[in-house]
Amino acid sequence: MSNPKMCFMCLQPAKLRCEECEADIWYCGHTHGNYHRLDGSSQCSPVMISFQEGIGRCLLASRNIIAGEVIFFEHPIVVGPNNVTAPQCLICNSKITETEIVCSCNYPMCSKICQDLHEGKRECQILGDIKLDLNYELILPLRLLLTQDQDHRAFLGTLMNHVEEKQQNKENWMHLKHSVIEPLVQAFQGTISEIAVTEALGVVEVNNYEIYNPLDCGYRGIFPMTSLMTHSCAPNSRHAMEKKSPWSNRCIATVDIPKGQDITTTYVPLILSTQQRRSKLRESWYFDCMCSRCQDPTEFGSNLAGILCSKCSKKSFLLPANPLNFDSVWLCVSEVCDNELTRDQIAQILDSLVERKDSLDRSDVHEFINFLHESENILHINHYILNSLRRWIVSLFCRTTKGNPDPEAITVSMLEAKVMIADKYLFVLNKIEPGLTRNRGRVLYEKADAQAKLANKKLEGGELDGLTFLELLQDSSRLAMEASKCLRYDPEGSFESFIRSSSNFLIQEIDQFQKFLLI
Repeated sequence: MSNPKMCFMCLQPAKLRCEECEADIWYCGHTHGNYHRLDGSSQCSPVMISFQEGIGRCLLASRNIIAGEVIFFEHPIVVGPNNVTAPQCLICNSKITETEIVCSCNYPMCSKICQDLHEGKRECQILGDIKLDLNYELILPLRLLLTQDQDHRAFLGTLMNHVEEKQQNKENWMHLKHSVIEPLVQAFQGTISEIAVTEALGVVEVNNYEIYNPLDCGYRGIFPMTSLMTHSCAPNSRHAMEKKSPWSNRCIATVDIPKGQDITTTYVPLILSTQQRRSKLRESWYFDCMCSRCQDPTEFGSNLAGILCSKCSKKSFLLPANPLNFDSVWLCVSEVCDNELTRDQIAQILDSLVERKDSLDRSDVHEFINFLHESENILHINHYILNSLRRWIVSLFCRTTKGNPDPEAITVSMLEAKVMIADKYLFVLNKIEPGLTRNRGRVLYEKADAQAKLANKKLEGGELDGLTFLELLQDSSRLAMEASKCLRYDPEGSFESFIRSSSNFLIQEIDQFQKFLLI
């Protein structure tokens, strides 16, 4: 008797098979079959779902994938507010600045239209029955419990929830029981068990993906394909998510991915050091990352965690002896130096710098530049704290902001400094975040723009000959083209789409100027 075919998404019996591709893809119905299609087309996603011991289900490339390709396209099953947020509309997620319109469930709405839409929902009735102060923490678990689509419910049942691990944090678990689990169990009046509510909460906390997070009013969703992606501190893909309904998501290959390789994402910011990343992964996803980057004290030669050695006159630097040990001592990498610091001593140095960095005026770029130069006397030139400063400086420097001069007052030395800061940041990104990544796209544009302006000012000042000037313009155009390619799929209205448009405009300007010179 032959083995029954299983749906590649929910593992339920399947009768439908994709006839368009070589991968043996079966699915239970058209809802899950659509996850095998790219953007509603007949083109197949180059992905198959596999099971790996110690990891669980994961995504593999079903063929060779080229950098820049769309790997899959999806919409979220549910979307809801972040746990901690300013008041936001439960229909459109916009921030509530005035609370004149209040729904019958006592939650503020942005408009009468959204109020009417929400009052027709079961969610509104349940929230009204709970009768608590605004509690956005329970919205996403509630929406998961109210999901009616049977295909979605079957898939959600396959996701990890890590409830047992979450219960180990007694204080946090008591908070969740009081603010989420008990109110929802009571509101459903016995129709849904405490176990079901607890598991829904676990699925949300482990598998949610942040869609948008401004300073105080963000929201997140459960994306089916994304929830199956494994973490890597050197991922080979990234997401381009719409910030508004229907919140579509494209997963983009940032580098070439050979057939059979895991398709990976990152759960944490890649600019963080190994110990920071591993700490966040253990705390929120309950595993210790053992990837090649985490095992390498130099983090692919970036020395992202390096601290200058005071014993050998700062000619060398210290790194953790064992990056996989949270309590590792830090040793000077010089063979002739025996300097050694404890984890607590390192933490004291870094905590002091972070505290000072967080106190800087974000609108005054010169404060950041001064602190950057000061910190370069303490930290390795590629240290993650320095790169967090460079990330901010590169976006603001030589632009009109508080503390910045008027555009006419931007000098050659200022533009040279910006190009140098961008180069240092790009050096690190090329090692830890290579390919068509969002951060590289942003920095490539900033360097291209500054370099073009610098070339123009130097030509006007008689510091450049015509040939060198043209070479710098051509290089700026090349950088802008790469920036645009990095940000090709980011949705309209996003900051990345603005950078992409600015890159394309710069390319056109340079092209027109070169044509003018040849006339």
